[in-house]
Amino acid sequence: MSTAWRAVEAANSDFPGGLPDIRWRAHVALWAAKHAMRLDGDLVECGVFTGILTTLICNSISDFGVKRYWLFDSFNGIPEATLTGIERRNAEALNATYYKRVNAEQIVRAATKHVEQIRIVKGILPDSLDQADLVKISYLSIDLNNAPAEIAVIERLWDRIVPGAVIVLDDYGFSGHRLQHNAWDEFAAARGVPIATLPTGQGLIIRSAGAS
Repeated sequence: MSTAWRAVEAANSDFPGGLPDIRWRAHVALWAAKHAMRLDGDLVECGVFTGILTTLICNSISDFGVKRYWLFDSFNGIPEATLTGIERRNAEALNATYYKRVNAEQIVRAATKHVEQIRIVKGILPDSLDQADLVKISYLSIDLNNAPAEIAVIERLWDRIVPGAVIVLDDYGFSGHRLQHNAWDEFAAARGVPIATLPTGQGLIIRSAGAS
């Protein structure tokens, strides 16, 4: 992983304020992606920014076979118009501090140009999902920094996630993201699946065969 992380550092040399050391969070995503290689279906990342997780995965897995790796992002920050309260304030702060200060799409395209299976879809989620012919999903990462968008995404994709696939929730356990935490708990309870809270702050869901 050390070599792959150096590729992440090189791709993000101009990251605002310096690249955050999220190697343990990236390790979890990489584990889930490697697990997906044993399953049917594509890899999907909703919320990419500069592609920290993507770059690590693309420099750690040598052959994606027939799997496509879908990357969905607005590449223009978090849409603020539909948000209220703390989620709107968080979005405004993140847009000003990070998302509006770099050309994230350019960084992602440069860092993943060696992987022919990459499919980049620019647009607002969940509607931009309609631009992809997703049938089966073996890995799903969701990092949209607000509850309405994340739940809208999982509701559209849930039935396409194959049994055994891992869903990585980036913000689930962090303070300041209580609305996302509660929304995910409600979604998971309705489908009879548990969410594991990790020391990294992430949440993990494993799609079981019997989940509704």
